[in-house]
Amino acid sequence: MRCILENELIPYEESSIPDGPYLIFAPHPDDETFGMGGTIAKAVHQGIDVHVVVLTDGGKGGDVIIRKKEASAAAELLGIKQMFFCELTDRSLFSARLPEKMLYEILDCVHPACIFLPSLQEFHPDHRGATQGISRWLTTCNYKGLIWLYEITRQGEVNRLVDISSFIDQKKSAVRCYHSQLSQLEYENVILAINKARSLTLPPHVNYAEGFWEVSRITKLSIDKTYMDHLGLYKIKE
Repeated sequence: MRCILENELIPYEESSIPDGPYLIFAPHPDDETFGMGGTIAKAVHQGIDVHVVVLTDGGKGGDVIIRKKEASAAAELLGIKQMFFCELTDRSLFSARLPEKMLYEILDCVHPACIFLPSLQEFHPDHRGATQGISRWLTTCNYKGLIWLYEITRQGEVNRLVDISSFIDQKKSAVRCYHSQLSQLEYENVILAINKARSLTLPPHVNYAEGFWEVSRITKLSIDKTYMDHLGLYKIKE
C-alpha cells in the first residue's frame, strides 16, 4: 500500500490568482469578505475587476437594510467594482428559485474568466445550497471559464493557497464593516485563525493565506467529482 504524502493532500507552495474578471457568488452579505477578502484585495491591486452577487438578503441574521449597507461599505474598502443583490430569502437556497433572468444579465455583463462559489464542505446550508444551485444553473449557460471554491467559516479541501499577507490589514478593515454580524459571533477571530492556519505549509514569508479548490475546466459542470475523488485519498485501505 502506497503512503499518501502531505503535498498530495495540500499545497506546499503559494498559487497565483486566476485571470479576471471575477464573479463571486456570496450566499449572504459578508461571505465574500469573510471567505476571500484578501484575494479580492490582491486581485484589485493587480487590476482585475471583481463583481459580487449576494444571493440572499441575510434577514435571518439581522436587519436587511443594515446588512446591505455593511456589504457596500466593505466592497468599497476592498475595491469591488459592482455588487448585485438578489434579495432571496435567507436560509432558502436549497429550495429557492434562482432569479435566472437577472443572473443571465449579470453573466453577460461581466463575462467572468473565473467564478467563485462556496466550498462544498461549508456548514451553513445556504453556502452549500448556493454552490449546488449556481453550478446547476451554469450547466445551461455554456460557461467556459474557471470555477474556484472558496472557504468561509471552515477549512475544507483545497488545491490552491493564495498568499494574502500584504492584504490582511485591508481584509480586517473590510471584515470590521460588518458590525451587526461581529456583535453576534466572533467571526473575525475565526476568519483570521483559518487564514493563519492556511499558511502552515507555505514558505516562512507567508503569514496569512486563503484556500481554494480549483475546479478543472473539463469537470466544472460536475464540480464535486474531482473533489470527492480527492477525499477518497483519506479512506482506510483494507
